[in-house]
Amino acid sequence: MPQVIGERILNHSREKVFACAIGIETYPQFLSYIQSVDILSRTEDRIAARFHIGIGKLTFSYQCEIHMKAHELTRVTTDEDIFSAFKAACRYEELEDGRCKIIYALDCKFASRTLEMLARAVLPFNTKVTINAFEKRLNQMDL
Repeated sequence: MPQVIGERILNHSREKVFACAIGIETYPQFLSYIQSVDILSRTEDRIAARFHIGIGKLTFSYQCEIHMKAHELTRVTTDEDIFSAFKAACRYEELEDGRCKIIYALDCKFASRTLEMLARAVLPFNTKVTINAFEKRLNQMDL
């Protein structure tokens, strides 16, 4: 079961980082592996969406729910058959100097043995690439 747990300090306010994180409709603009996102419903504390993922010839989609506590927490759940287990969460902590510390955890298991082996190999690196892409996106939002 691939697990990625970590934290990172971003040079942006907690409110801005949180807004970028829940702006999932913009993900295809800066995350190369996300082909598209369909928003199925959205409330103040929950987004239901379908993500279409594509890496080379490997493509799949999954529906999920993003549960939110404004500026503090996002938690992602899914009961799609592609996963036999899935938990993801990110906490957002405001630092005294106006920066934000994110504390993230992803724990998932793919139902397919092939996807599971690929995820074990790729997920830690992909997490770093994703956070770097978010940081670049946050910097662009300043312009």
